This record gives sequence, structure tokens and C-alpha cells, in this order.
Amino acid sequence: MNFLRKKRLHNAGKPKGFWGRRTLRSMNEEHSDLTDNGLNEIPFKDDFTCLDIGCGGGRTLSLLSEKAKNGKIYGVDISETSLKEAKRYNKADIKSGKITLKQASVNELPFPDDFFDVVTAVETFYFWKDKGDCVKEVKRVLKPGGVFMIMLDAYDDGVSDYSEVINEIGLELNTPDFFREIFFLAGYSETDIIIDGVRIYVRGRK
Repeated sequence: MNFLRKKRLHNAGKPKGFWGRRTLRSMNEEHSDLTDNGLNEIPFKDDFTCLDIGCGGGRTLSLLSEKAKNGKIYGVDISETSLKEAKRYNKADIKSGKITLKQASVNELPFPDDFFDVVTAVETFYFWKDKGDCVKEVKRVLKPGGVFMIMLDAYDDGVSDYSEVINEIGLELNTPDFFREIFFLAGYSETDIIIDGVRIYVRGRK
């Protein structure tokens, strides 16, 4: 594994400093197709209140703002570098107050119950601890009927070999059955699994 790839991998979960900024800007481009397709699977309304967990470089926030033209958009991330990049990417919406950023973890979201119409998580679920509890915490902040969409470029399909990345940074890939189980145990009323090649989209409805 070359130096550049190692630096990028080690900044995937919690970007920091120069290499974190480089990684985030690359992610905005590299994850664009994954994100665009995933958002197309969500029925949006103009006045929706939305949250992006692990908002990274900020592109997903911008897309949510376009989908919910008269809505309110929030982003959370554990990384200060990510929040700075997301702010840079969304200067106008942040200045107007349409987008609000907070430093927070998915384990303890700083929002009241029944607050969001849509919650998204793009390429972050690999790094979550206590994933079942996190899915429950997202459900808490969703409005009744609200949608939680996880979008991932890789999952445990029983065939693909991701051992190099797993051994390097310790991320965890999960099977479709794993997602079905934790969403069921968290009490979501519906769970849909959408497979697109090596990608997986998990859509839960409260």
C-alpha cells in the first residue's frame, strides 16, 4: 500500500489536518455518484428538516439543501477538520442560517426527539461503535414516518476481499442481514436494502 493511500485511509474515519482536508475534498468527488443515487431513493418535500451524520466535506449537505428548498439542514461530525471543510463548501447556506453544523457523535445526537424528516449517513457507518445503539439514536430524532438512509460503497457480500483496508484501519463491513436485524431491533417500521454492485443502501422508516 503506497504512502498516499495510507494517509487517505487513516483520515477516512476522523479527518485531521492537511491530509484530512485532502481526503475530504477527494471524498466529495468520489462519493458523488453513491450519494446522488441514494438521495434519489428518498421522497423529499421542500420543507423537510434534514440531518447528515458525518457530514465530511459538505457536499451531501449542499444536496440536501437543494432537495429541501424551504427546509432546514443540519450536519454533525466528530472531526473539527470536517466541520471546517463543510463550512467552506456551504458558505452561503451557513451564512443565511439554512445549514447549521455541530460537532457531535452519532452515539449522542444533540437534537430533540421527533425532529428530522430525513437523516443520511454517507460512508460513515463502517466506523460507528455500538451500531445497534446508534441506529436507535437516529430513530429517536426522526419524526414518525421519517427516513434514515445509510449509503456505503462496500459491504460484506461474502465474495469481495477488503482485507487490506480492514487490516490497515480496522473498519467493519456488515452483511445485509446484519442491517435488517439492527433496524428491526431498533423498532423501524420498514427497512429496505438496495444492492447496486458492491454498493449498499439501507433505508429505514420510523
